[in-house]
Amino acid sequence: REHKVFAGFIRLVAAQSFMHQYLTDDANDLLVRVVTSLLRAGLQIHTVTCGRNWFWEACEGGGWDDERWALRMATVFACLQLVGNALCLGLQFSYPLSGLSKTTGNRYLFWRGVCQAAAIPIQ
Repeated sequence: REHKVFAGFIRLVAAQSFMHQYLTDDANDLLVRVVTSLLRAGLQIHTVTCGRNWFWEACEGGGWDDERWALRMATVFACLQLVGNALCLGLQFSYPLSGLSKTTGNRYLFWRGVCQAAAIPIQ
């Protein structure tokens, strides 16, 4: 419950960067989404390792020894997907013309699609 407030704010910032990039074609919005993806990944890692406690509270390390381990593993895979997404966004910012042609978009769009597809089993 506590993490949902932070996650909601992070998603709001990411959504705003999509709208801003759509309206202005500003490549710096890719960096905003890199940061938001990494923040979401960090939030998920905290949830996996400490449970749903506040950041300053003691961690609840259980959950790996009982039936919750599958949910924790799914969260780890979701975290890896977010890190892959951040990596693709950062590379697209650094190499904006990589793989670009008249018939294809930036190659990092493809790899970001692969990262998104890799998260399908989590659903």
